[in-house]
Amino acid sequence: MDRENTTNMEIDTLLEALKDFEKKGKKEVCPVLDQFLCHVAKTGETMIQWSQFKTYFLFKLEKVMDDFRASAPEQRGPANPNVECIPFEEMKERILKIVNGYNGIPFTIQRLCELLTEPRRNYTGTDKFLRGVEKVSPVPTLPPSDPKEKS
Repeated sequence: MDRENTTNMEIDTLLEALKDFEKKGKKEVCPVLDQFLCHVAKTGETMIQWSQFKTYFLFKLEKVMDDFRASAPEQRGPANPNVECIPFEEMKERILKIVNGYNGIPFTIQRLCELLTEPRRNYTGTDKFLRGVEKVSPVPTLPPSDPKEKS
Protein backbone atom coordinates (compact mmCIF):
# COMPACT_ATOMS: atom_id res chain seq x y z
CA MET A 1 0.00 0.00 0.00
CA ASP A 2 1.46 3.37 -0.92
CA ARG A 3 1.90 6.33 1.45
CA GLU A 4 -1.12 8.27 0.12
CA ASN A 5 -3.53 5.38 0.74
CA THR A 6 -2.10 4.88 4.24
CA THR A 7 -2.58 8.59 5.01
CA ASN A 8 -6.16 8.53 3.71
CA MET A 9 -6.91 5.54 5.93
CA GLU A 10 -5.39 7.32 8.92
CA ILE A 11 -7.45 10.44 8.20
CA ASP A 12 -10.63 8.36 7.92
CA THR A 13 -9.87 6.69 11.28
CA LEU A 14 -9.15 10.09 12.80
CA LEU A 15 -12.38 11.64 11.50
CA GLU A 16 -14.37 8.64 12.75
CA ALA A 17 -12.79 9.01 16.21
CA LEU A 18 -13.66 12.73 16.22
CA LYS A 19 -17.29 11.89 15.36
CA ASP A 20 -17.41 9.36 18.20
CA PHE A 21 -15.95 11.94 20.59
CA GLU A 22 -18.70 14.41 19.63
CA LYS A 23 -21.41 11.72 20.00
CA LYS A 24 -20.19 10.74 23.49
CA GLY A 25 -20.69 14.27 24.76
CA LYS A 26 -17.06 15.39 24.61
CA LYS A 27 -16.17 13.89 27.98
CA GLU A 28 -13.84 10.98 27.29
CA VAL A 29 -10.19 10.76 26.30
CA CYS A 30 -9.79 8.88 23.03
CA PRO A 31 -6.60 6.86 22.37
CA VAL A 32 -6.79 7.44 18.58
CA LEU A 33 -7.07 11.20 19.08
CA ASP A 34 -4.31 11.21 21.70
CA GLN A 35 -2.14 9.34 19.21
CA PHE A 36 -2.97 12.06 16.65
CA LEU A 37 -1.84 14.76 19.11
CA CYS A 38 1.41 12.81 19.65
CA HIS A 39 1.87 12.68 15.86
CA VAL A 40 1.42 16.46 15.64
CA ALA A 41 3.83 16.93 18.57
CA LYS A 42 6.49 14.89 16.76
CA THR A 43 5.99 16.08 13.17
CA GLY A 44 3.96 19.30 13.19
CA GLU A 45 1.70 17.69 10.55
CA THR A 46 -1.98 18.10 11.36
CA MET A 47 -3.39 16.26 8.31
CA ILE A 48 -6.86 17.71 8.98
CA GLN A 49 -8.35 21.17 9.42
CA TRP A 50 -8.35 23.01 12.76
CA SER A 51 -12.16 23.15 12.75
CA GLN A 52 -12.20 19.34 12.68
CA PHE A 53 -10.05 18.77 15.78
CA LYS A 54 -10.41 22.04 17.72
CA THR A 55 -13.09 20.62 20.06
CA TYR A 56 -10.92 17.66 21.09
CA PHE A 57 -7.86 19.89 21.40
CA LEU A 58 -9.73 22.22 23.80
CA PHE A 59 -11.07 19.23 25.77
CA LYS A 60 -7.57 17.75 26.09
CA LEU A 61 -6.04 21.13 27.00
CA GLU A 62 -8.55 21.63 29.81
CA LYS A 63 -8.09 18.05 31.04
CA VAL A 64 -4.29 18.34 31.12
CA MET A 65 -4.50 21.64 33.03
CA ASP A 66 -6.95 20.15 35.55
CA ASP A 67 -4.88 16.95 35.93
CA PHE A 68 -1.73 18.99 36.43
CA ARG A 69 -3.39 21.03 39.16
CA ALA A 70 -4.78 17.92 40.88
CA SER A 71 -1.32 16.36 41.08
CA ALA A 72 0.64 19.55 41.84
CA PRO A 73 -1.84 21.96 43.46
CA GLU A 74 0.53 24.10 45.49
CA GLN A 75 3.21 26.42 44.29
CA ARG A 76 6.57 25.19 45.53
CA GLY A 77 8.92 27.68 47.09
CA PRO A 78 8.42 31.41 47.56
CA ALA A 79 6.50 33.40 44.96
CA ASN A 80 8.66 35.11 42.37
CA PRO A 81 8.24 38.89 42.72
CA ASN A 82 8.80 39.29 38.95
CA VAL A 83 5.91 37.00 38.02
CA GLU A 84 2.29 38.03 38.29
CA CYS A 85 0.39 35.58 40.51
CA ILE A 86 -2.83 34.68 38.71
CA PRO A 87 -5.38 32.28 40.25
CA PHE A 88 -5.54 28.89 38.47
CA GLU A 89 -9.14 29.22 37.25
CA GLU A 90 -8.51 32.69 35.84
CA MET A 91 -5.37 31.57 34.01
CA LYS A 92 -7.09 28.43 32.72
CA GLU A 93 -10.04 30.43 31.36
CA ARG A 94 -7.67 32.94 29.76
CA ILE A 95 -5.76 30.17 27.94
CA LEU A 96 -8.93 28.37 26.82
CA LYS A 97 -10.37 31.65 25.53
CA ILE A 98 -7.22 32.39 23.52
CA VAL A 99 -7.12 28.92 21.96
CA ASN A 100 -10.88 28.89 21.34
CA GLY A 101 -10.48 32.16 19.41
CA TYR A 102 -8.22 30.61 16.78
CA ASN A 103 -9.86 30.37 13.36
CA GLY A 104 -7.09 28.20 11.94
CA ILE A 105 -4.24 26.00 13.06
CA PRO A 106 -2.03 27.93 15.48
CA PHE A 107 1.51 28.53 14.28
CA THR A 108 2.71 26.88 17.51
CA ILE A 109 0.54 23.75 17.16
CA GLN A 110 3.53 21.41 17.41
CA ARG A 111 4.70 22.94 20.72
CA LEU A 112 1.15 23.05 22.08
CA CYS A 113 0.72 19.35 21.29
CA GLU A 114 4.07 18.60 22.96
CA LEU A 115 2.75 20.29 26.10
CA LEU A 116 -0.52 18.32 25.93
CA THR A 117 1.10 14.95 25.36
CA GLU A 118 4.06 15.33 27.74
CA PRO A 119 3.12 18.07 30.20
CA ARG A 120 5.67 17.01 32.83
CA ARG A 121 8.61 16.82 30.47
CA ASN A 122 9.64 20.42 31.19
CA TYR A 123 7.35 21.51 34.02
CA THR A 124 6.78 20.30 37.57
CA GLY A 125 4.61 23.11 38.94
CA THR A 126 1.11 23.98 37.76
CA ASP A 127 1.77 27.73 37.64
CA LYS A 128 4.89 27.26 35.49
CA PHE A 129 3.08 24.83 33.20
CA LEU A 130 0.21 27.30 32.69
CA ARG A 131 2.64 30.11 31.93
CA GLY A 132 4.42 27.82 29.45
CA VAL A 133 1.13 27.06 27.68
CA GLU A 134 0.13 30.72 27.68
CA LYS A 135 3.51 31.74 26.30
CA VAL A 136 3.00 29.67 23.15
CA SER A 137 -0.75 30.33 22.86
CA PRO A 138 -1.24 33.96 21.80
CA VAL A 139 0.68 33.52 18.56
CA PRO A 140 -1.43 34.40 15.49
CA THR A 141 -2.37 31.57 13.16
CA LEU A 142 -0.72 30.93 9.82
CA PRO A 143 -2.76 31.58 6.70
CA PRO A 144 -4.08 28.27 5.38
CA SER A 145 -1.80 26.60 2.84
CA ASP A 146 -4.66 24.48 1.54
CA PRO A 147 -7.09 26.52 -0.62
CA LYS A 148 -10.01 24.40 0.66
CA GLU A 149 -9.32 25.56 4.25
CA LYS A 150 -9.95 29.26 3.48
CA SER A 151 -13.71 28.94 3.88
